[in-house]
Amino acid sequence: MDNIAAAAFEAYRDGVKPAQVNKLLEMYECLGDIDKFLVFLAYQASRGLWGRGNAARRLYKILSENRDPKKVREILTIFKWIYESCQRRRPRAPFPQAEPRGFLKTLLDSLMSR
Repeated sequence: MDNIAAAAFEAYRDGVKPAQVNKLLEMYECLGDIDKFLVFLAYQASRGLWGRGNAARRLYKILSENRDPKKVREILTIFKWIYESCQRRRPRAPFPQAEPRGFLKTLLDSLMSR
């Protein structure tokens, strides 16, 4: 969960548009295959639609390690919820480390304190 929270926060901080985040689950459902979806994610990042690409790289790593369709949907849904919460509440949290232990709690504390 810490890595999902970090990816969502990075997407928010890098200025990834809400349309890109909304498109994730839609494209996964449409493609029905994790490998094809990962190609789509890499394509979107290469077009500059994911800012510096940190969030896309982190999300790519998370999804490539979780290939079960139910788990992928869960990850994408949680990613979207956290991203949208950041968009609405504009949390003040430190930028996540490469291994963001405890980042979910830090981010949620920031979101809930505003």
